Amino acid sequence: MITNKDKNSYLKEFFNHNLLREFRLLTENKKFNKSSFIELGHKENLFLSKINEFITKTHNKGKFDVYSHIYPFINWDNLKKYRIQQKSKKKKLHDFSNDKPLRLYDRLFFDFDVDEKAEPELYPIAKELKTRIKESVFTNEPETKKELMKQYHELLLNNELALKPLKELRILIDFLNNKKIKSYPCFSGSKGFHLYIFFQPCLFNHDSFNSIAYSYFEFFRDKLKLETLDENVFNNPSERISRPPYFKHNTTELYTYPIDINDSYKTIIKKSFNPKNLPLHIKDHTDHQANLNLLNEIKELIQKEDLKQKELAKEKKKLQKLQRQRELQRAKQYTKQGRQYKEVEKDCIRIANEFLGSPAGNYGNYVTYQCPWHNDNKPSLSVYKERFYCGVCGFSLNYLGFIMKYHGVDEKEAMKILLSHF
Repeated sequence: MITNKDKNSYLKEFFNHNLLREFRLLTENKKFNKSSFIELGHKENLFLSKINEFITKTHNKGKFDVYSHIYPFINWDNLKKYRIQQKSKKKKLHDFSNDKPLRLYDRLFFDFDVDEKAEPELYPIAKELKTRIKESVFTNEPETKKELMKQYHELLLNNELALKPLKELRILIDFLNNKKIKSYPCFSGSKGFHLYIFFQPCLFNHDSFNSIAYSYFEFFRDKLKLETLDENVFNNPSERISRPPYFKHNTTELYTYPIDINDSYKTIIKKSFNPKNLPLHIKDHTDHQANLNLLNEIKELIQKEDLKQKELAKEKKKLQKLQRQRELQRAKQYTKQGRQYKEVEKDCIRIANEFLGSPAGNYGNYVTYQCPWHNDNKPSLSVYKERFYCGVCGFSLNYLGFIMKYHGVDEKEAMKILLSHF
């Protein structure tokens, strides 16, 4: 078993020394969730002692998973800004999308995971077992949990639940090896695998990095036919959290840990019960020539993406200006007819249909659209009757706030635009 001292030393390397990340303690019951802001370069002892102390207390044992943001913040002020924004109750007209905390980027992260498409017979069984294990934790039934975990381990070991993700992980690693790129595979602690490609930390535009990271995902998935490569990781990579190595998955009680890709499937699963420390020297990866070349490629792609986004923004601004002029003209006509501001349309879904067209998805009490304010590869703008919400951009706007943002106008002009359309 890895000691606290070994874990401390390892995590300092894994998280690239002095970079600042947020660590979270998560559970199915959200009211128990905790966050810890740890700067590993100066507080690594505090990190291990406090996190380990918290999750091993009698009333917490078996309830919490430890997660960390994959990408670090540039300083404490940025991290505090992020937390304030996440907790903000100023929902109506406040828009955080132009005030995003700055992040450094020091790796690409890929997640291989089983879903119903990959394992139509085993996945539903595994999903049901995990749900029942979580329930047994909160109902304080240790014997039930023990029996259910035994069944889950049986699925992993003898039914080879995670075999397909391992095979596809090996395909990607072979592809990277042919290009001399160093990668770092880990078992996830449940039914999949993680893969990191480390490079030297760089400050990139948030939206541009997300777009380029998604393009790498698409390239690998399509070229290598990787069915278990998880797309959700790339919907908003900058916000992604993952379980760090050498922390236990509290549903399965197996460890996330760095693997030897040449080990057999069963050996990898068995080692996850009690993994040994595998030393990591991050500079062997970040200073490796092929990884430096990859970073330069990412820089070039992001520069092109930045220019593309600037040109698109200019064009959009011109179109919005022309549209605004036409709508103000229409608004004057309606004002002359004696319509009052109190009659303005306030149903956000109806407003979205008018300005954004037909929704990409309809889920009853809300609909979804591709967000106009970032490169949205998967519809992430959710529209409810009372508000517009985008977790990627970081805004929650009411009917008036949306029109103000969409057309770049003040409140008075936004009212006129609404009056002109309804």
